[in-house]
Amino acid sequence: MKPPVDAKTGLLQAVNITVERNAETGRRIVLDRISLAADRGEIVHVQGPSGTGKSTLLWALARMLPLDSGEIYLEGREAGAWPAPSWRARVALVVQTHAMVPGTVGRNLLLPWTLKIRSRSDGAPRALPPDESRLRRELDALCQGDVSLETDASRLSVGQTARVSLLRSLLTAPECLLLDEPCAALDPDAADRVMARIREFVTDGRAALVVGHGSVDPLGRVVRLESGRLSEGDR
Repeated sequence: MKPPVDAKTGLLQAVNITVERNAETGRRIVLDRISLAADRGEIVHVQGPSGTGKSTLLWALARMLPLDSGEIYLEGREAGAWPAPSWRARVALVVQTHAMVPGTVGRNLLLPWTLKIRSRSDGAPRALPPDESRLRRELDALCQGDVSLETDASRLSVGQTARVSLLRSLLTAPECLLLDEPCAALDPDAADRVMARIREFVTDGRAALVVGHGSVDPLGRVVRLESGRLSEGDR
Protein backbone atom coordinates (compact mmCIF):
# COMPACT_ATOMS: atom_id res chain seq x y z
CA MET A 1 0.00 0.00 0.00
CA LYS A 2 1.43 3.38 -1.00
CA PRO A 3 1.22 6.40 1.32
CA PRO A 4 -1.51 8.89 0.34
CA VAL A 5 0.73 11.94 -0.13
CA ASP A 6 4.08 12.58 -1.76
CA ALA A 7 6.79 11.03 0.40
CA LYS A 8 8.95 14.07 -0.31
CA THR A 9 6.62 16.28 1.72
CA GLY A 10 4.54 13.93 3.85
CA LEU A 11 6.08 13.17 7.22
CA LEU A 12 3.58 11.19 9.31
CA GLN A 13 0.63 9.50 7.61
CA ALA A 14 -2.22 7.21 8.54
CA VAL A 15 -4.03 5.21 5.84
CA ASN A 16 -7.46 3.72 6.61
CA ILE A 17 -6.58 2.88 10.19
CA THR A 18 -9.14 1.21 12.42
CA VAL A 19 -8.79 0.72 16.16
CA GLU A 20 -11.26 -1.25 18.27
CA ARG A 21 -11.47 -1.34 22.07
CA ASN A 22 -13.21 -3.63 24.52
CA ALA A 23 -16.56 -2.38 25.87
CA GLU A 24 -19.31 -3.85 28.04
CA THR A 25 -21.28 -4.77 24.93
CA GLY A 26 -18.25 -6.23 23.13
CA ARG A 27 -15.72 -4.72 20.78
CA ARG A 28 -16.30 -1.06 19.91
CA ILE A 29 -14.83 0.76 16.92
CA VAL A 30 -13.06 3.88 18.20
CA LEU A 31 -11.30 4.89 14.97
CA ASP A 32 -13.09 3.92 11.78
CA ARG A 33 -10.92 3.80 8.65
CA ILE A 34 -9.19 7.11 9.31
CA SER A 35 -6.70 8.61 6.87
CA LEU A 36 -4.64 11.61 7.89
CA ALA A 37 -1.33 13.19 6.90
CA ALA A 38 0.82 15.68 8.81
CA ASP A 39 3.23 17.27 6.36
CA ARG A 40 6.54 18.93 7.04
CA GLY A 41 6.08 22.44 8.40
CA GLU A 42 2.46 21.76 9.34
CA ILE A 43 0.42 21.86 12.54
CA VAL A 44 -2.72 19.71 12.38
CA HIS A 45 -5.37 20.34 15.04
CA VAL A 46 -7.72 17.43 15.80
CA GLN A 47 -10.93 18.65 17.42
CA GLY A 48 -14.14 16.98 18.53
CA PRO A 49 -16.27 16.08 21.55
CA SER A 50 -14.79 14.20 24.48
CA GLY A 51 -14.68 10.45 24.10
CA THR A 52 -14.51 10.45 20.30
CA GLY A 53 -11.06 8.84 20.09
CA LYS A 54 -8.74 11.83 19.76
CA SER A 55 -6.28 10.53 22.34
CA THR A 56 -6.58 7.02 20.89
CA LEU A 57 -5.51 8.44 17.53
CA LEU A 58 -2.34 9.91 19.06
CA TRP A 59 -1.49 6.67 20.87
CA ALA A 60 -1.99 4.70 17.66
CA LEU A 61 0.27 7.05 15.69
CA ALA A 62 2.90 6.73 18.42
CA ARG A 63 2.69 2.93 18.03
CA MET A 64 1.55 2.59 21.63
CA LEU A 65 -1.69 0.89 20.51
CA PRO A 66 -2.04 -1.86 17.89
CA LEU A 67 -4.08 -1.23 14.76
CA ASP A 68 -6.91 -3.56 13.82
CA SER A 69 -6.44 -2.58 10.20
CA GLY A 70 -4.74 0.05 8.08
CA GLU A 71 -1.18 1.32 8.07
CA ILE A 72 0.88 4.24 9.30
CA TYR A 73 3.94 5.70 7.60
CA LEU A 74 6.88 7.85 8.61
CA GLU A 75 8.86 9.52 5.84
CA GLY A 76 7.08 7.29 3.34
CA ARG A 77 8.14 4.04 5.08
CA GLU A 78 5.65 1.64 6.65
CA ALA A 79 5.70 1.48 10.42
CA GLY A 80 6.88 -2.13 10.32
CA ALA A 81 10.08 -1.01 8.62
CA TRP A 82 11.01 1.07 11.66
CA PRO A 83 12.15 -0.55 14.93
CA ALA A 84 9.83 0.72 17.68
CA PRO A 85 12.56 2.67 19.57
CA SER A 86 13.60 4.39 16.36
CA TRP A 87 9.99 5.35 15.58
CA ARG A 88 9.44 6.75 19.08
CA ALA A 89 12.65 8.75 18.93
CA ARG A 90 11.26 10.48 15.85
CA VAL A 91 7.57 10.62 16.83
CA ALA A 92 7.22 12.01 20.36
CA LEU A 93 3.95 11.64 22.28
CA VAL A 94 3.31 14.24 25.00
CA VAL A 95 0.35 13.07 27.09
CA GLN A 96 -1.97 14.94 29.46
CA THR A 97 -0.66 13.19 32.59
CA HIS A 98 2.95 14.30 32.79
CA ALA A 99 5.39 12.13 34.73
CA MET A 100 8.21 13.81 36.64
CA VAL A 101 10.98 11.89 38.40
CA PRO A 102 12.12 12.98 41.89
CA GLY A 103 14.60 15.82 41.78
CA THR A 104 15.00 19.16 40.07
CA VAL A 105 13.49 20.47 36.87
CA GLY A 106 16.97 20.34 35.36
CA ARG A 107 17.24 16.64 36.12
CA ASN A 108 13.86 16.02 34.51
CA LEU A 109 14.78 17.93 31.37
CA LEU A 110 17.92 15.82 30.96
CA LEU A 111 16.14 12.53 31.74
CA PRO A 112 16.11 11.24 28.12
CA TRP A 113 19.92 11.31 28.04
CA THR A 114 20.20 9.21 31.21
CA LEU A 115 18.25 6.28 29.76
CA LYS A 116 20.05 3.11 28.77
CA ILE A 117 19.36 3.47 25.05
CA ARG A 118 21.09 6.65 23.90
CA SER A 119 20.84 6.16 20.15
CA ARG A 120 18.17 5.06 17.73
CA SER A 121 18.34 1.38 16.88
CA ASP A 122 19.06 2.23 13.21
CA GLY A 123 22.31 3.89 14.25
CA ALA A 124 21.21 7.51 13.89
CA PRO A 125 22.26 9.54 16.94
CA ARG A 126 19.80 11.34 19.14
CA ALA A 127 20.14 15.06 19.72
CA LEU A 128 23.08 15.91 21.93
CA PRO A 129 22.20 16.82 25.52
CA PRO A 130 21.69 20.57 25.84
CA ASP A 131 24.14 22.54 27.96
CA GLU A 132 23.01 24.52 30.99
CA SER A 133 22.91 27.80 29.09
CA ARG A 134 20.47 26.43 26.53
CA LEU A 135 18.35 24.76 29.22
CA ARG A 136 17.95 28.05 31.06
CA ARG A 137 17.21 29.98 27.88
CA GLU A 138 14.56 27.52 26.68
CA LEU A 139 12.98 27.20 30.13
CA ASP A 140 12.77 30.96 30.61
CA ALA A 141 11.20 31.43 27.18
CA LEU A 142 8.49 28.86 27.85
CA CYS A 143 7.86 29.49 31.56
CA GLN A 144 8.66 33.21 31.81
CA GLY A 145 10.86 32.85 34.89
CA ASP A 146 8.31 31.13 37.15
CA VAL A 147 10.29 27.86 36.97
CA SER A 148 14.07 27.41 37.28
CA LEU A 149 16.40 24.47 36.70
CA GLU A 150 16.81 24.22 40.49
CA THR A 151 13.06 24.06 41.19
CA ASP A 152 11.96 20.83 42.87
CA ALA A 153 9.80 19.06 40.27
CA SER A 154 7.41 17.88 42.97
CA ARG A 155 6.46 21.52 43.62
CA LEU A 156 5.38 22.28 40.06
CA SER A 157 1.79 23.15 39.30
CA VAL A 158 -0.13 21.16 36.70
CA GLY A 159 0.47 23.86 34.10
CA GLN A 160 4.18 24.15 34.92
CA THR A 161 4.58 20.40 34.72
CA ALA A 162 2.91 20.39 31.31
CA ARG A 163 5.36 22.99 29.98
CA VAL A 164 8.40 21.21 31.41
CA SER A 165 7.22 17.94 29.86
CA LEU A 166 6.73 19.62 26.49
CA LEU A 167 10.19 21.20 26.65
CA ARG A 168 11.75 17.84 27.54
CA SER A 169 10.33 16.35 24.35
CA LEU A 170 11.32 19.35 22.24
CA LEU A 171 14.93 19.13 23.43
CA THR A 172 15.26 15.59 22.07
CA ALA A 173 14.57 16.99 18.56
CA PRO A 174 11.90 14.59 17.29
CA GLU A 175 10.57 14.97 13.79
CA CYS A 176 6.89 14.91 14.77
CA LEU A 177 5.16 15.91 17.99
CA LEU A 178 1.87 14.31 19.09
CA LEU A 179 0.35 16.62 21.70
CA ASP A 180 -2.67 15.69 23.81
CA GLU A 181 -4.32 18.96 24.89
CA PRO A 182 -1.05 20.82 25.56
CA CYS A 183 -2.87 24.00 26.62
CA ALA A 184 -5.57 22.43 28.81
CA ALA A 185 -4.11 23.54 32.18
CA LEU A 186 -2.66 26.87 31.02
CA ASP A 187 -3.80 30.48 31.25
CA PRO A 188 -4.12 32.33 27.92
CA ASP A 189 -0.66 33.89 28.10
CA ALA A 190 1.06 30.56 28.83
CA ALA A 191 -1.01 28.85 26.12
CA ASP A 192 0.13 31.47 23.60
CA ARG A 193 3.77 30.79 24.51
CA VAL A 194 3.27 27.06 24.10
CA MET A 195 1.67 27.46 20.68
CA ALA A 196 4.41 29.88 19.62
CA ARG A 197 7.02 27.28 20.57
CA ILE A 198 5.15 24.60 18.60
CA ARG A 199 5.04 26.91 15.57
CA GLU A 200 8.79 27.42 15.91
CA PHE A 201 9.27 23.65 16.09
CA VAL A 202 7.52 22.96 12.76
CA THR A 203 9.33 25.69 10.83
CA ASP A 204 12.39 23.43 10.67
CA GLY A 205 10.68 20.85 8.46
CA ARG A 206 8.96 19.06 11.31
CA ALA A 207 5.26 18.47 12.04
CA ALA A 208 2.89 18.56 14.99
CA LEU A 209 -0.48 16.92 15.61
CA VAL A 210 -2.40 18.72 18.37
CA VAL A 211 -5.51 17.45 20.14
CA GLY A 212 -7.41 20.09 22.08
CA HIS A 213 -10.65 21.93 22.78
CA GLY A 214 -9.22 25.45 23.08
CA SER A 215 -8.49 28.21 20.62
CA VAL A 216 -7.02 27.11 17.30
CA ASP A 217 -3.72 28.39 16.01
CA PRO A 218 -4.63 30.29 12.82
CA LEU A 219 -1.63 28.82 10.97
CA GLY A 220 -2.77 25.26 11.58
CA ARG A 221 -5.08 22.96 9.67
CA VAL A 222 -8.20 21.79 11.50
CA VAL A 223 -9.83 18.36 11.27
CA ARG A 224 -12.75 17.04 13.29
CA LEU A 225 -13.12 13.59 14.79
CA GLU A 226 -16.67 12.49 15.61
CA SER A 227 -18.15 9.00 15.93
CA GLY A 228 -14.82 7.53 14.93
CA ARG A 229 -14.69 9.34 11.58
CA LEU A 230 -12.51 12.23 10.46
CA SER A 231 -13.53 15.27 8.43
CA GLU A 232 -12.04 18.65 7.58
CA GLY A 233 -13.00 21.23 10.20
CA ASP A 234 -13.73 24.94 10.12
CA ARG A 235 -10.94 27.44 10.57
